[in-house]
This record gives sequence, C-alpha cells and structure tokens, in this order.
Amino acid sequence: MPSHPAGPRPRLRLPLWTVPVLWTVLLGLWGLSRGHSVGRDEAATWLVAQRSTGEIWHTLQHVDAVHGLYHLWMHALFGCFGPGITTLRLPSVLAMAAAAACVTVVGCRLRGTRTGLVGGLALALLPAIQFQRRLHRDGDAVLFVPAFRRDTALVSPGDFAGLRDIALVRGPAESGTLGGEEADPATIHALTLAERRVLLVTDASLPPGPAPLARDDAKLAALRAHFTVVADERVRGRRVTVYERRSAGSIISRRAPRTRRSCRTAPAARPSAARRSRGGGVRARTPPPRPRAAPPATRAAPGP
Repeated sequence: MPSHPAGPRPRLRLPLWTVPVLWTVLLGLWGLSRGHSVGRDEAATWLVAQRSTGEIWHTLQHVDAVHGLYHLWMHALFGCFGPGITTLRLPSVLAMAAAAACVTVVGCRLRGTRTGLVGGLALALLPAIQFQRRLHRDGDAVLFVPAFRRDTALVSPGDFAGLRDIALVRGPAESGTLGGEEADPATIHALTLAERRVLLVTDASLPPGPAPLARDDAKLAALRAHFTVVADERVRGRRVTVYERRSAGSIISRRAPRTRRSCRTAPAARPSAARRSRGGGVRARTPPPRPRAAPPATRAAPGP
C-alpha cells in the first residue's frame, strides 16, 4: 500500500488568557515589597494574621467577622513562609491574575479576540503604589485619629522608630482590637500638651471639624489650639501631619496689637495752646475780659 506523507503536526497554541495572566503576575511581582508601604486593608490583614488562632477568634468578636476565613488563611501562610510583605501580597497578585484571565475570556466572547486581550492587559494597570517618606524625629510623640490608624505603625515599624505612642494604654493584640485601647480624653489632652513635637496620622479625608469620638476630639483640640503645622503629607489614604508647640512669645506677640489698640490715650496738648512765661514755665492762656455793657442813654426832657 502506498504510504501517505505525514502532514505537519498541529502547533500547540496556548489559550489567549495566558498572556494577560503572565502580564499581571510580572507587574505584580515587580517591586512587590518595595518601600514596605501597605494599604489599610493590607495593614489590618497583616496585623490580625500574625496573632494566634485564639487571638484571631477573640478579635472577630470585637470587629467585623466577614474576613475571618481570609485571616485564618493568611495566618497559615505566615506560619509556612513567614510574615513578610511578599507573603501578604502574593495571594492578591494571583487573584488579580485570575481576574485578568476572566476578563479576557468574557471580552473574547462578547466583542472578539482583540477586545478580550486589551481588557485583560488593561486590568493589570489599574493598581497604583505610593510611598511614604520619613517626616519625624527620634523622641517625637505620635497620635492616631482614628485609633485603628495605628496599623500604619504596626505594619511599618521602621518608619515610626523612635516615636512614642502617648495615647496607647493596651496594644491591639492584648485588647483584641485593631486600634488598641487608649487613655481617657482628659489624659490624652494633658499628655499632648506636655509634648513639644507631635506626629499625627489620620485618614486623608478627615473633616476639619470636631471628631465623632471624644478621645479623637481631645487630640485634635489640643493640637489645633496649642500647636502649629510644620509638615503635611498625604500618602495612600493617610495624612501625616507634624505639629510643633507654639512658644509663649508667639502667643503674646499675636495678642499685642489688640492691647495697643485698646490702650490708646488722648493726644497731648500742643505747645501753641499754652503761653510760656519768661522763666520757662507754662502758663495757661486766660480768656480775654468780657466788654462791659454801655449805660443806657437818657432821653432829653421835652421843651416848654
């Protein structure tokens, strides 16, 4: 029987969604732990996942328990690979890669291959990373408004090295919370006034008015009344403001113009308004004498 020549073997073609998946993974791994800056949700996960299973259960009784399974999953990963920034973010990178694959598949079915590919590649370009620079000095005090913004210092302890958390009484792990337990408002106000330089860490959208909680309101009231802003930065959902205590001289100098205006005196009399005597003394000018009235005229008697 005549043998038929073998045709070319079909090439192995990878699915189209593998391109956005590899693109997303490469972008996610690039600079994964650079700067050691994390977002608010990452900070909460990093903080809770390092606790023991019993402490995680105790924490879920005080905060939202919707992320309890995820915290337990991250707790297991930290136990295997260590509590690093790479371990914290790698599951998110893989999840984003899976999302890019889904976008590509859906786009190909709805609008064609080109639309699906562009959509999957564009998904990886959405996240943005910002970094924080060092603003404080060793020995400064630090306050957090609200209290659970303390996760910034717990995730990046190197950026807060040398700072003193003056409002904290019990740590987050000990109190089973995300922000820890703070002192009463009067104590916080007094401790703030005893400092010369304070670093305030808040949300970027903090309103200018009073805070809803009494402890946070005591912090802001003391800083706004007795301190001056010397630095102000906004980084990834946080606002870092440095305050310095006003000196007594600056307060007096601000009030001095009001004192001068309220203590005005009447102007002194001009020298021309007085008559100087020969001996150099000053003699008051006497008014001129009033003219005497003329006697009434007499009528002549009528003649005979």
